[in-house]
Amino acid sequence: SSRTRPTRLERCPWNEDAYIISPPNVQVKHLIDLSPHKQGLFHFQSWSSIIPPLCIEYGRGQNLLDMCAAPGGKASMIAEKMEGDSRLVVNEKDRKRYEKMS
Repeated sequence: SSRTRPTRLERCPWNEDAYIISPPNVQVKHLIDLSPHKQGLFHFQSWSSIIPPLCIEYGRGQNLLDMCAAPGGKASMIAEKMEGDSRLVVNEKDRKRYEKMS
């Protein structure tokens, strides 16, 4: 149905690295075969994964732990913002989700 295909892309007002695809019920299956996605130029992430990395106060020498890391988008955002000799440990209990990270 045309209501599940993307019709608009807007920059997220509170995160310069995120875009909002409209309508909200768009199905990712319509987007995963796009060339830029296959090239790794963008990935899909839910708001629940975007918000936590924005709430961290980043500094040097931090030890950070992501206990629900798969498929890796949240950990990637955190790693990108980490400073100096900080360390990020990722963990995923669910085996199927864990395999998405490797």
